[in-house]
Amino acid sequence: MKRSIIKTIFLLLTMVIAVSFIGHSKEKTVKCEWVSTALNIDGSSQDWAGEALLFEEKLQTEYAFGNDGENLFALFIFKDPEYLSSIDATGMTIWINLEGKKKKEYGINFMKMVLKPEQFIALMEKRRGPLSEEEKNEIRSQPQYFIHNARVITKDKTKEDASGGEDVEPVIFRSAQQPNGIVYEFSIPLERKTETAPGVGAKPGELFTVCFEWGGLTEQQKATRMARVVRGSDSANKPMEPAVSPKEAMDRGVGAGSMPRTKGTPKTYNFWVNVQLAKIQ
Repeated sequence: MKRSIIKTIFLLLTMVIAVSFIGHSKEKTVKCEWVSTALNIDGSSQDWAGEALLFEEKLQTEYAFGNDGENLFALFIFKDPEYLSSIDATGMTIWINLEGKKKKEYGINFMKMVLKPEQFIALMEKRRGPLSEEEKNEIRSQPQYFIHNARVITKDKTKEDASGGEDVEPVIFRSAQQPNGIVYEFSIPLERKTETAPGVGAKPGELFTVCFEWGGLTEQQKATRMARVVRGSDSANKPMEPAVSPKEAMDRGVGAGSMPRTKGTPKTYNFWVNVQLAKIQ
């Protein structure tokens, strides 16, 4: 009888321990530093000098998190340019999962873009309202503009511009070459007001899971490769047309079984961590 009671207690304790580790047990947990003064998001790690930077050895990168009562701050430093892959084309996506799962259901893509004057005018009017002709002419005096854009990605839809607006707090990011590496710096609101609004969706003190992801092919490049596969398949099904030579198949990006040629495809990199927000101090 006594042995049975002890066995029951042991099983209950085991279940409690197991439940407490569900969701966040497999990944490293990073504790945010409390930020008493809002950071200047400028693509520099200078404001983070006193923070404990973490090192991801497999990707030769340093990173850190901090938060105040309203924003999550993140720092990401590439120490080795080899791991940049195609980040200039794909940008950096930060995936956020509030259930502690490695699922990419909500993310924010950050990208440095080059816009022509008319594109820049359209963006400014979308964010701030109509511009005067004098303001437009001043913008047209420059050949191009560099902007740091952000867009929310969900399973169902994509919000093209999440970098500003009167209805939501904007996300901010900057990237720059620094003596200690190539720096990416981010500021994301903690509150997520709508499903497609930019925001973490967590409060100070809470835990969530983050994935940094970059590289690989852009959506346009994927669509182009798929079109090549389809054209290759269509050609194979037309008996009256001449066969495709091996050289032509390589030029078209189609190999055996009408699969796209993958040689030279930029690598996709990502890694997951659990983030514990600092409590309000």
